[in-house]
Amino acid sequence: MITYYEKNKERLKQRTKQWQKENPDKVKEQNQRGYQDDWVKKNPDKRKETLDNYYEKNKLVCNERNRINYQKNRVKYLLRAKIKYEGQRNKLYIILGGKYCVKCGYIGTALNFEHINNDGAEDTRVIGNTKKQVLYYLNHPEEAQKKLQVYCANCNWEKELERR
Repeated sequence: MITYYEKNKERLKQRTKQWQKENPDKVKEQNQRGYQDDWVKKNPDKRKETLDNYYEKNKLVCNERNRINYQKNRVKYLLRAKIKYEGQRNKLYIILGGKYCVKCGYIGTALNFEHINNDGAEDTRVIGNTKKQVLYYLNHPEEAQKKLQVYCANCNWEKELERR
């Protein structure tokens, strides 16, 4: 038995194309992806709420999917994080006056952020690890200029030996 669609396939295709030309806005509405994109732009709060609700209902599935995705793309994730952290460090160097040692003028890769008043351990206790400190000082540039300076590894070590 031949269906109506099979009998009239060409005629229906032509009619569909003609309708699409005459009604481009309705075509866009029917295009589910375009509609979703527009909806997301217009309703960011509802989108976040929807995603949060989905995550709450499907935590185990989401966590497992994320774990598998991370395992497959581990190198890419780590590289992205490293690039992001290096960019944040470079911004902090700019805040502190440049990427060179303020004591000897060294320009290279062996540069450190040195605490002027030797209160690095206190910062670690209060703010957290080095990455958290970089983020903190990016958000508080005036404090960074008061408390930090750029030293090369040699000058930093010499200052540490003098302090002891």
